[in-house]
Amino acid sequence: DELRTVYEVDKHILEKERNRSYMLLALSGCLLLAVTLSGWIFYSRRLHIKNRGLVHQILEQDRIAAEKERQEEELRKYRSLFKEQNNHPVEEDKPETELLEHLHILMKDPNNFTDPDINRKLLAAKLNTNENYLRETLKKHYGNTIGEYITGLRLNYARELLAHQGEKYTIEAAALDAGFGSRSTFLRLFRKQYGLSPQDYRKLLAEK
Repeated sequence: DELRTVYEVDKHILEKERNRSYMLLALSGCLLLAVTLSGWIFYSRRLHIKNRGLVHQILEQDRIAAEKERQEEELRKYRSLFKEQNNHPVEEDKPETELLEHLHILMKDPNNFTDPDINRKLLAAKLNTNENYLRETLKKHYGNTIGEYITGLRLNYARELLAHQGEKYTIEAAALDAGFGSRSTFLRLFRKQYGLSPQDYRKLLAEK
């Protein structure tokens, strides 16, 4: 009887210690989960604020680019009118200027830069110039290679598609329609250029 009593007491003490250990472990798990959840919420909020700022910058850059485009279009009209009235080119009418004007007109049609087969040789042929001169002119005036120039046009076009085609229009469709060979390439270049994913861009743009 005495041994049984000691056994029961020890068993009761061990069960209490075990239950206390389980409770401490559960409390520790809950605390860790709460800290992790709080950190995730904080990170998500900071990321959301950062992405909203990026979208605002993108839209502001679009506004500036549109205003610059409007001014350049007016300048082209005045220069063209001046040439017609005076029957000779204006002082700024250099071969580089004419080449950039032809390039600008050509690239107004998305079919010319969304074509997956477009390359330096084909583009130079469309502009009736040689590849080296085209490359040097783009590098001088825009600081880009021909590939970077075309990629920039495609990314801008993809943003327009995502902004205006609705939620049913997929990221894959935007990538293909803009001339990118794969979804992964498009995602990588989009994030590199704008600092956020196409999904986040469309979502935040819809919120604005």
